[in-house]
Amino acid sequence: MSSTPRSRKSLPQTAPDPALPVELSEPPLPEGGRLVPGSRYSDADWAMAAHRMAAGWPMVQVARAMGCHRNTLWRAYYVSPAFRERVEWERACLRREASSRLRSLSHLVTTQIEQAVGRGDLRTIRWLADRLGLAAPAALERPADPPGPDLADRAEPVPEADLAEAIPLDWQDEFAPDLPLP
Repeated sequence: MSSTPRSRKSLPQTAPDPALPVELSEPPLPEGGRLVPGSRYSDADWAMAAHRMAAGWPMVQVARAMGCHRNTLWRAYYVSPAFRERVEWERACLRREASSRLRSLSHLVTTQIEQAVGRGDLRTIRWLADRLGLAAPAALERPADPPGPDLADRAEPVPEADLAEAIPLDWQDEFAPDLPLP
């Protein structure tokens, strides 16, 4: 059972700072003071479930981690607007984190490439030129040699007497496959 009393007064709603994105503000506070009213699970459990759902965990695994049935999660998601809002808030936070990590990684890669080019690392320069399409492959730089004789050019022609005549197609074999073979 939850350690919080059921007759808890609603917490004051704080207006979010309009200068901050939604995901940088505090998580939304439910009007009734609880994410899922009437639940035996604490708000911390529901917040963790919202985070896991936003992260893309399967509902079965979220339910297993929370210690409830998956129908309980679905019911809470559809019945409680505060819980749905918390899941969306967690998704926004995860999107912002991923975007931040990607920008950081992009900056790191750019810095490393700049340092390698500054050192004169030819392997990195060639790789970068290849990826950017700045360097033409060696095969395209010089004209190709004319094709030499190959096996087909050196083969002797087969005399027409040895060629099998075209065998006419028996239409009964094609359209009546149940007929016995001769």
